[in-house]
Amino acid sequence: MSSLSLELQALRESHETLTDLGKHIAAGRWLNACAITILCYDTFLTLSDEVELLWPKKWSLIKVFTHLNRFLSLVFISLNAVHLVALRRGFSNLFCEVVLVSTGFGAFIGFAACNWILLARTKALLGDIRWINHLLVAYYLAAYAATGVFVTHTSVSLISKIFYSNTMKVCAIVLRPKSMGK
Repeated sequence: MSSLSLELQALRESHETLTDLGKHIAAGRWLNACAITILCYDTFLTLSDEVELLWPKKWSLIKVFTHLNRFLSLVFISLNAVHLVALRRGFSNLFCEVVLVSTGFGAFIGFAACNWILLARTKALLGDIRWINHLLVAYYLAAYAATGVFVTHTSVSLISKIFYSNTMKVCAIVLRPKSMGK
């Protein structure tokens, strides 16, 4: 299916005017710029503490997850900025598919890492109450196994509907979830 026919299908399914879609894209671009600003601010604000407190420690799962989360945030916010902020024009549909699907998996991994760190903090607060710790770990594993299945299913379902909109100069998806109404 051509990009133009995908754009027309997306416009038809969105039940919005081209002007409204343009406003939403502009808002998304500004929000992405805000996310980059917050990421930079947070990085500079916490870097000295991270260097002093975390870097000298021996490698552990928590240290790996902390670095992984920092790295993934930077990579995926930057990747999305490339198309959302329209730093470059004329991407391919393949580029959009890779960016949007990998962002979904990146968010999944980032949230899993953050929640594992939160789980470790909870364990530190509760102490060695084995049954609670085992229950929390089992819940974490079940929740992320289910989420991983949903992310994979969604990615496989959406990949054929992802395209680059030459009109709006942004990666887009032909989809209007029923939960959003008409």
